[in-house]
Amino acid sequence: MPARDAWTRSSKHRRLGRVVLLAATASLGLVAAMTPTPGVAEASRSQGQGQAPRSSEPVSGARGQSMPVNPGPYRVQQPDGSHLTVVAWGDARNHGFRTLDGHAVAKDASGTWRYAAGTGASDRPAASHLDADGVPGSGQGRQPLLVILVSFSDRAPVGSSEAAWAAQYFGSRGSLAAYYRDNSFNILQLVPARETSGSRDDGVVGWLKMPYPHPNFAGDFDSRRAKLTKDALRGADRYVDYQAFDKDKDGRIAPAELRIAIVAAGYETSYGGAGDVCGPSVWAHQGALLDGGPKVDGMQFDRDAGTMIGEWMCRTSDNPGHMSTIGLSAALMGFDIGLPALFDRDGSSSGLGTWSLMAEGAWNRLPGTPSGTAPAMLDAFSKSLQGWVTPTGVFGGLPGGPLPPAETSPTAYRLLENPGGVDWVRDEQRGKGEYFLVENRQQLSWDVGLPACGVLVYHVDESVTPFGSVAGDRDRHRLVDIVEAIGTTPLDSDSYNGSAADVFPGSSGHVDFTDTTSPAARLYSGAATRVSMHVSGGCAPASMAADFAAPIPNDAFSAASLMGGAEGSLQGGTSGATKQAGEPAVAGDPGGASIWYRFTAPADGDLALSTQGSRFDTVLGVYSGTSVSSLKKVADNDNRGAATWSALTARVERGRTYRVAVDGSSATGAVAQGLSLLTYAFTPGNDDLRDAVRLTGSPGRVLGSTEGATLERKEPTKVAGQPADHSVWYSYKAPASGRLVVDLSGSNFDTLLAVYTGSTVSHLHRVAADDDSAEGRRSLVSFKVVRGTTYRIAVAGVSDAGKLVLRWHG
Repeated sequence: MPARDAWTRSSKHRRLGRVVLLAATASLGLVAAMTPTPGVAEASRSQGQGQAPRSSEPVSGARGQSMPVNPGPYRVQQPDGSHLTVVAWGDARNHGFRTLDGHAVAKDASGTWRYAAGTGASDRPAASHLDADGVPGSGQGRQPLLVILVSFSDRAPVGSSEAAWAAQYFGSRGSLAAYYRDNSFNILQLVPARETSGSRDDGVVGWLKMPYPHPNFAGDFDSRRAKLTKDALRGADRYVDYQAFDKDKDGRIAPAELRIAIVAAGYETSYGGAGDVCGPSVWAHQGALLDGGPKVDGMQFDRDAGTMIGEWMCRTSDNPGHMSTIGLSAALMGFDIGLPALFDRDGSSSGLGTWSLMAEGAWNRLPGTPSGTAPAMLDAFSKSLQGWVTPTGVFGGLPGGPLPPAETSPTAYRLLENPGGVDWVRDEQRGKGEYFLVENRQQLSWDVGLPACGVLVYHVDESVTPFGSVAGDRDRHRLVDIVEAIGTTPLDSDSYNGSAADVFPGSSGHVDFTDTTSPAARLYSGAATRVSMHVSGGCAPASMAADFAAPIPNDAFSAASLMGGAEGSLQGGTSGATKQAGEPAVAGDPGGASIWYRFTAPADGDLALSTQGSRFDTVLGVYSGTSVSSLKKVADNDNRGAATWSALTARVERGRTYRVAVDGSSATGAVAQGLSLLTYAFTPGNDDLRDAVRLTGSPGRVLGSTEGATLERKEPTKVAGQPADHSVWYSYKAPASGRLVVDLSGSNFDTLLAVYTGSTVSHLHRVAADDDSAEGRRSLVSFKVVRGTTYRIAVAGVSDAGKLVLRWHG
């Protein structure tokens, strides 16, 4: 097959350019009277009101989401006047109390705290099995947020105002918007929704007085929370034009089109637990519309949307209390954009402890301030899940990898390959990769409440359960775990939530991480990984660095890495790579440190490739063949113009697997080695109307794919009333007048089918169109044809792309 220049067709140039740009920039309950426990509340910068009395140093050796309870400690008074110090654990679905030495306790009907054998069914919320479904919208781009304040016939606001909530959600500093601006490096921008209540367009509506008493459902997630959410949305309708937020005009309000936050007058249950709250309360949670979202102003709301918190935090030992703090709102917004719960709901361990917002870090604070006023920043996995950070993969050796603070730089490293990227999706699918993430955490910005500074290593296994509310429940094999530098696993216990022992070098002084160190860089199976890290720079934010090493998984031709999907970008590295005997000289250059990839074409078309963003002078080649000795060149390139990166476009055939080689140019006399970035984009050959595949004869059948297909400028954007994307084209010239049937049965995606006359996309005349007339949400049309007339047939998808089977007969 002849090679084509990568920029021959402008549409492909623009598409590959977008992929390159994205890839390059990314690699960037108590009721008795209580008093605070002396000597414990100020134990560390991250502890205090609401932080568990956990040791500052360890001893060596759903869908619907709710907040973890504020752990404490609390000093409770028994009826006889004696005192007991307890801590709280769990979330709204499952919670309770323990003594400082770990024994379960519960308060009986007389008000006496007694040792408990375990958590009985009566300790669980009545509706704990009811969870919201699905994954809300992701955290990308500019997203309006509407805050609705609701009061009740028997409960006015305790002490907060519209202006105070506008400041907490949208203020320039210390607000929810500022938190996500900083954590996402300005990728997620939460902005006030337009409304006419009170201070116009400050994003806050209320207070709206409900014509009934406070529902006081605390942690019982039953129909009362859904009713309150619906009533709040309907009550705000007079101040909000919901239709204005329906950007895609589909009659639905998706979470990313308008995020909803409801603040209920009264108290927040999670601050002290269900047994210690100063009045009617709700437990902060995300996803409240159990029986489906309401239809308001003609707009259907998503059942998974929205968060709800109690207005005021108050418990017996902190009365009258204070307005609910930013950590609560920030963690719930994390759930709303699809992040997992990274705390252990049964309280038997600490998950990520104080090191992440999505664990107990939501309650972090500085001494003398309320819990939750200095919430921890998000962990490296959560940021990478959202696409805010793309960890640098280590392949071979990487000496002196800089580690600037994660609070101010989108820098993290990944040890071991993660096939397919971050493909764990909350409540939908498991991922495939098991690997380590490395970042430098400092007591800066939102992380001022951390217990220490240093390098954190996370052990990630995306193959665990996709259900986000239980991903942190396992004590020893979680979705995300911290590899404690001390060599033991104190975070796997219930009496510890983080300290300087967790970081490198930290209090342990450990600076090395290998298969043979303690802790060891091994998989959960116990298998060695051959990765290594040596940390230097102590805890100085400006000078921390590490020497990294990891195997090169695709050094051998037989171990070529998969190029999945129609487009993507793959990190790699040639430092330490070799060249097998018989390998070709790529683009005429002998190279010497090649790595290999493989791509199977879903249809006849063009594969555009680029190494822009690599850190060395690359050469790039595409080959057919199943062994080194049988390779045949399809296309290759050394430098793209004056640049040292390579780019090309290769014509590929449906079903054939191609091998792609990336090597270092040896033009200067030494083989260049380093980190590589391979970006690719496949486009079907019949993506454009002018390249339509001709159908002849009758009956007939062709196979194809819409993967990688696009819509041309001025091409119809709707087919049979549905938004269309990923279209490919066929043409049929009628040999005689009569009737023609076109059938997409057998295709593997939800298809759309349209037939037109006309020779250009701007002058098409529709003849027939269909969405789901064939079996399995496939399309079928039957229409009259006139001899000698050419009909243009477009195949598209409702929301996805896939392999198609097109049959026709007269």
